[in-house]
Amino acid sequence: MDTPRVTVVTVVRNLVEAKRADMFRQCVESVRGQSWPAVEHLIIDGASTDGTVNILEQYARQGTLTYRSAPDRGIYDAMNAGLELAGGEFVTFLNSDDFYHDSHFLEVSVQTLLQTGADCSYAPVRMISETGQISEREPYFGACLLYQPICHQTMVYKADILHHYPFHLNFSIAADYEQILRLLLDGRHFCKVPLCSATFRAGGWSVRDISRGNADIALVHLSLYPAWGMSPKQCEQLSESHYIPYSVFQTMLAAIFPEHRPLFKQWRRKEARRQIRHWFLTWKYREGRRSIRILGIWLSRRRQPASSPDKV
Repeated sequence: MDTPRVTVVTVVRNLVEAKRADMFRQCVESVRGQSWPAVEHLIIDGASTDGTVNILEQYARQGTLTYRSAPDRGIYDAMNAGLELAGGEFVTFLNSDDFYHDSHFLEVSVQTLLQTGADCSYAPVRMISETGQISEREPYFGACLLYQPICHQTMVYKADILHHYPFHLNFSIAADYEQILRLLLDGRHFCKVPLCSATFRAGGWSVRDISRGNADIALVHLSLYPAWGMSPKQCEQLSESHYIPYSVFQTMLAAIFPEHRPLFKQWRRKEARRQIRHWFLTWKYREGRRSIRILGIWLSRRRQPASSPDKV
């Protein structure tokens, strides 16, 4: 039996200008160091103008990767192009400034997919903040209806399945989250890989522009949940504060494919209990305003400035 190939798709543009060339080299070396014997690293370049193509050409001459350089309509359009050009039976996406810190990631992911027959896999991720702080994030599927629970750098897909789920270009930031929800709502089988092997550098465009990201997530909810009776206002509440009316939540659960329903009913988990307490009673201080949320309703009042001490 032939060893199935894995295609790793990485999207780049103007790495030199963005001062990310060294990070990209770390990304390439981490893919080249994978233990799985059949790996294709495919680079989709958005017509860079700063010398990035020269870097890609050097690696291509070494046989390390293949690349295509052409204009595109953004990162998700480029990721769709990578999916169309991928030659592997399995496909994964790795950002140009992220990397695999464990050489067995692709091997363990593919073996888990083959053993379980799942359509896609996911795993914990290691995160590096802009200040250099390192933390590990566990995927929490129970929150999938609220926000993206999985770092897409840890996901490996069956290529023949993924071709039916391209990224929708009407979402500028949250198209990967919308894709995960479509997979979930269609009853596709997910499996967890018990190995933290990918490192994600926080501070990217989707992380920095939080308000724009919340707006995009609200559009995702509005596009997928109309039959569940959610208004645009409720979609905004869902994306901004993770608050969802109980009646709407019950309707969501009824619409979820049966085998996935237990994922959303893990109320005994400590993390879930903490989130519920957060929704019911929350204090928040921001921009001089003191707020309390009780049963999903925010009550606010402006804090009084502290009086200065009398001068002696």
